[in-house]
Amino acid sequence: MKICLLGLPSTGKTTYLSALATHHGAKCASKERLPALAGIVRKGRLTESASSAATYCLSIKKRGFLYQPQHDLEICESPGEIFENLAIAKSSYHNEPMLQLLERAGGCLVFISDFMSGFDDYNLTIFKTFLGLLVNSNIPLAIVANKVERGEFWLSRHEPEIDLFENFYPKTTSFLRGAIPYKNLKFFALSSFGVLGRRDPRPNKVSKSRDGNFIEVLGDYDRWQPYNLLAPLYWFCSL
Repeated sequence: MKICLLGLPSTGKTTYLSALATHHGAKCASKERLPALAGIVRKGRLTESASSAATYCLSIKKRGFLYQPQHDLEICESPGEIFENLAIAKSSYHNEPMLQLLERAGGCLVFISDFMSGFDDYNLTIFKTFLGLLVNSNIPLAIVANKVERGEFWLSRHEPEIDLFENFYPKTTSFLRGAIPYKNLKFFALSSFGVLGRRDPRPNKVSKSRDGNFIEVLGDYDRWQPYNLLAPLYWFCSL
């Protein structure tokens, strides 16, 4: 199954893939960039955004279920600028890179990380354009609140649809519910870094300065517990 990983720039897409490639809970073998990818969550990255999509192969099997089948996925990471372009370019002609990305897609994983007032109309515009480009209206969409390790969002991780999406993006959430069949839409919360522990809910990440820029990297590797890393992928496989 081909899964398209979408989202605006800096929503944590590459860090998420790095966590999949690095964390013991997931086995990942990529077609390209795996050596560099696996270290990003621990060392960070300061490079220009990719100009084209990159595809990674991932095999997952639900842990604790002996007879569950193995699922082979192709995760196609889209440059953030392709998704960002949906806010200004409404026609299929101007969104050709997105159309190419969606070919043969069995699902779309969409990351949102900036939960603040004033962005509801912006996200609504993006999703209206995006759904208008879908040839197959039955493609499942997993809408992910990423980077929920931040203190103000950590307590909302259990009910992200209500506590995050409805609260911050009510118009966008209502539109998605009306435009997508119930069984093909699900909201998730996710954190590639996680927190330090149940009794120490500080984000397990540190900010470092590199070449005049600040980047976020994993803090304590021995206490690394990503949150919901595989849950959206399991959901796609269950459909």
